[in-house]
Amino acid sequence: MIGISYISIAIGGLTLLGVFIGKWLDIASKPAFSFLEVTGTPAKILISNVQQDVIQCSARFVVDWGYFKMISRRSRLIAENAQGWVKLEGKHSSPAPWAYDYYYSMDIVGEESLVVLFLTKDRINDLENCKVIFPVRPINVQKWDRNNKVEFNYNGIENQELLIRVASYTANGTEKRYKLAEFVKQCINDYNHREDYRK
Repeated sequence: MIGISYISIAIGGLTLLGVFIGKWLDIASKPAFSFLEVTGTPAKILISNVQQDVIQCSARFVVDWGYFKMISRRSRLIAENAQGWVKLEGKHSSPAPWAYDYYYSMDIVGEESLVVLFLTKDRINDLENCKVIFPVRPINVQKWDRNNKVEFNYNGIENQELLIRVASYTANGTEKRYKLAEFVKQCINDYNHREDYRK
């Protein structure tokens, strides 16, 4: 009886080990999202029913081979049904649209940017009076229509934690954390750099 018990324990342990190895191989064989940079680009959205110039602050990601390249190259380098999510500590939480025409779900091969927030362009040199605007996804809507959003005054929330997460059916996800102030700073710096380049 004791021998049978040891055999049962050994079989159970091997089963658990097999499950663990199978799960690891499943993760290792998939492409993965990697964060690249924060970008700032010009855009227009409705604020108080008036179309206004804003800075679109996005997080750019690339889909690459992930953790174990020899295994991964047997898989397709595509993130199917890729989706993003943004949370501002204590204030906001919602799926976020991709910058390519503001779809909430799309297949990605290569690089794409997730729209995190917008800044009122005429106030970027006066952040205390700047508005921070987040897209909000209504239920069962596939594309952001630029009307559904929440607005906050930057002053008072600049030290809140900002969480950005992306994932896909066929690619391993990732996340980035910032203080809102740092994310906004990087966005404005990138925007100014692009403006200088265009000049």
